[in-house]
Amino acid sequence: MQYDGLWKEVSKKEGSASSPIHGLTHWRRVFENGLMIARETGANIDLVEFFALFHDSCRLNDGKDPDHGRRAADWVASMRSDLPDIPEDLFQFLLEALRDHTHVRYTDNIHIATCWDADRLDLDRVGTIPDPDYMNTEIGRIMARNGGFIMEALEKFVERLIGSIGCYSHKCETEMYSLKKNDKNMKGRMGVFAWVKELKRDDKFEISTYKTMGDEANVSQWSDKTVPGMHFVAKHKDKGEGTGIVFYVKRGGKGHDYEKAVRSLRAILLK
Repeated sequence: MQYDGLWKEVSKKEGSASSPIHGLTHWRRVFENGLMIARETGANIDLVEFFALFHDSCRLNDGKDPDHGRRAADWVASMRSDLPDIPEDLFQFLLEALRDHTHVRYTDNIHIATCWDADRLDLDRVGTIPDPDYMNTEIGRIMARNGGFIMEALEKFVERLIGSIGCYSHKCETEMYSLKKNDKNMKGRMGVFAWVKELKRDDKFEISTYKTMGDEANVSQWSDKTVPGMHFVAKHKDKGEGTGIVFYVKRGGKGHDYEKAVRSLRAILLK
């Protein structure tokens, strides 16, 4: 998320953020939906992120609260000086998206349409199946027809990846997974040979491993990037053994980028 500090501040708002229905978990899913839709529509990502964060932030309850969108718009309008990165025309679109998201059905504005579809695609959390006819964008209608499908989450990608490679995974304390050779802990790094993290704003996953491992398996040349001083090896101590190689896989990707990463990691696993 681009505005982590703002998310932390708004998430402290008493009542709304802690709601199991309209709270922080829902806001994050709306942002994830919005990122996927914006990739197709070209909507402004900052506007989508602000909408996801604020649209239900002024709810008084989880029932009928028809004015919560207007209150959110008024609150955001009052902090205009704190949001200098968004141009005035987009800021006005944001206010409209917030104000009208509960009672206006359609819009021709692609930025607002992206926000509203992102929200409506998460209706299954309250037992309502997203309706394609209630969407404003073609990608929103496609996602609704697929049962409210949202972007492939990190854990789902890792599950798919380890199935393709034939290895095991471990969830780290940070928002990252490690890939390991064995399902039981081993001394050192538990047989860890790679790490996977999500790059949400780029809509892809990053898989990194040590270049020494890639060289031994003769796959380093297939990587997308070389990174010196990776992970646990301090840069000033790095004599090559800490240099990393990185593979990028587009979210939901099953093509060349995914196959290249799988082949490379499988070769490292088998070494």
